[in-house]
Amino acid sequence: MSLRRVNRIALDGTTVSILIGINKLRVTKQSYGDSLTIATGSALGSQELDYQTAGSYKIDNPKFTVEALDYREYLEKLPSNGFGNLNSTAIILYEHPDLGSTFDMMSGFRFLSGAVSAEAGEKIIEHEIGCSALQIFWGDKGKTLNYVKGRPRARGTFF
Repeated sequence: MSLRRVNRIALDGTTVSILIGINKLRVTKQSYGDSLTIATGSALGSQELDYQTAGSYKIDNPKFTVEALDYREYLEKLPSNGFGNLNSTAIILYEHPDLGSTFDMMSGFRFLSGAVSAEAGEKIIEHEIGCSALQIFWGDKGKTLNYVKGRPRARGTFF
């Protein structure tokens, strides 16, 4: 199912979780994104930009913050030596009771770092997971910012 627009309801009530293999972790904070870095150039004697390259694809290292208890339970399922070397697929789920659900997918997903955050008071203990990925597929149709070899190049309705 994909998200649907419902009058006067925003994504603020959305539950976000990450599915790594068969394990699902509830997310309290996240950030991830991708970009294309291009170069431009001019022909000799031209003051205009005459061309641009297709560019190179880059993923900003994803970060996910999860509750410490969820992280510790997941940690028990990982190998005791070198779990940062495991490649996997991660699915980031967005679920809303009124709007439906959708997801993004990351291939070549790996753990790069882990950090714990605790403070006195009522705040829960959290773990921030630093990751890397080779490709982000946006939405339940798996759209990509960059051209991926072997995938059809269908024209969208935007242009």
